[in-house]
Amino acid sequence: MYSNTADEVSLWQDEAKCANIDVEKFFERATEKEAKRFCATCPVQGDCLQYALVYDMYGVWGGMSYKERKRKFPSDYRQALREDLIESGLYNERLKA
Repeated sequence: MYSNTADEVSLWQDEAKCANIDVEKFFERATEKEAKRFCATCPVQGDCLQYALVYDMYGVWGGMSYKERKRKFPSDYRQALREDLIESGLYNERLKA
């Protein structure tokens, strides 16, 4: 599991393939497939997906849409991830969307 202080989140996000592009396609239904293909080869796809699960992010994160994440990862799983971070002192309320 990644740790997510603001600096560490910034580090993995800096390594993301999408770090220096217009990310509008990650939030529009019409270009969702393109965004997912882009994510498929990203070196931090797992960190991105976990971040989206913990912070309940909208759009394509970690190669999955919001609806796909909700279907594949039940709310109790997402809550358990969040609680693990809270217990470890790594949950950062400021990072929540």
